[in-house]
Amino acid sequence: MRTTVSFLLLTVLGVSTVSGQDATTPPRPRARDAGVIIGVFAPGPNDAITLLPISRRIDYEGELVVVIGRLAKDIRAEDAYRVILGYTCGNDVTLRTLQKTDDQWARAKGFDGSAPIGPWIETDLDPNDVVIEARLNGEVRQRASTVDMVFGVATLIEYITSFMTLLPGDMIMTGTPEGVGKLAPGDVVEIEVEGVGTLANAVR
Repeated sequence: MRTTVSFLLLTVLGVSTVSGQDATTPPRPRARDAGVIIGVFAPGPNDAITLLPISRRIDYEGELVVVIGRLAKDIRAEDAYRVILGYTCGNDVTLRTLQKTDDQWARAKGFDGSAPIGPWIETDLDPNDVVIEARLNGEVRQRASTVDMVFGVATLIEYITSFMTLLPGDMIMTGTPEGVGKLAPGDVVEIEVEGVGTLANAVR
């Protein structure tokens, strides 16, 4: 079943690994790395991902999704887990052609049918070392652990709530590891988060 949800979408940050970073000068989130998409008509488990003709390339991006459970503003990292309801799987489906040509990412990541989420919300999970895996037609294309995230969940919540208020039900896409790829009609893409479950969607 599809549902209209409002969520804050962060890309570029999350599961990008620390390889190649200068360990003595850890990076910090920047304002341009955060994109807000409100009222997305998001597919759920087993709903179809519809490819739009306005983009020559459309990609999957497997991600851990954080679901906010309490109103959150100016939250310190050490208190971040008090405002989290739980976690789920997300596929940050992206109109890659538009992402490269538009100044903003509203069309590229906020179109109807973007951001499939599910299959449910897991409330008992330590997000600091879980494996995220994306499979395309049964073949593993992405696999990484959240232990390698440049910005952990608590850091992201501290950063986001420094400039905006998060409401119960808001969701944060925490970023994707290397291995994103193109979708085609007839494909089946699965996003699995260790300790949560698997989100599966066919492509049409």
